[in-house]
Amino acid sequence: MKSYIIFSSREPFLIVARGTIHDNEVVEHLRQIGCTKFISREVPIAHIRRQYGRRFEVTEEALRDSGILRVLDYSGERVFQNLPFSEFGGAYRCEPAAARA
Repeated sequence: MKSYIIFSSREPFLIVARGTIHDNEVVEHLRQIGCTKFISREVPIAHIRRQYGRRFEVTEEALRDSGILRVLDYSGERVFQNLPFSEFGGAYRCEPAAARA
């Protein structure tokens, strides 16, 4: 299980995924919820677990039951307050093929 902060055309949000951001299933699920072009940065699960407590546990349980990913936090302001930049991993960029042409 991995967690990522996603920067898209809307405000940042935090996800928890079964796989990595490089997995086609994860990227496809993000596309299905309207996130077609984004930059992501991994955030250590241990830090997310500490910061979000019970909210993380509920999300983790729902993810185990079904699905590829779950959005843990839609509030960009709260995500930024809870996650220091020093915790962010390397950047991963994703954009539709048409945008790269």
